[in-house]
Amino acid sequence: MEGRTQTYKIENMKCNGCRTAVEEAVHALDNQAEVIVSLGEHQATISSTLSDDEILKAITAAGFPATVK
Repeated sequence: MEGRTQTYKIENMKCNGCRTAVEEAVHALDNQAEVIVSLGEHQATISSTLSDDEILKAITAAGFPATVK
C-alpha cells in the first residue's frame, strides 16, 4: 500500500471495545489501512493514504479525542 505511517495519541480508550471502535472508524474511510492500537500507550499507529485531518476527525467522531503524536 502506498501512503505513510503516523502515530496518534488517543484519549479515553479503556478496553478492547474502544480499540475496536478506533479500528472501525479508520477502516470505514480506508479499508486497506493498517491500524495498530495500543491501549497501554493510549495511541494508534496507522499506515494509510488518508490525511491526518481525515483520520483525526474519524477517531474523534467515534468518541476518542485524538492528536498527532
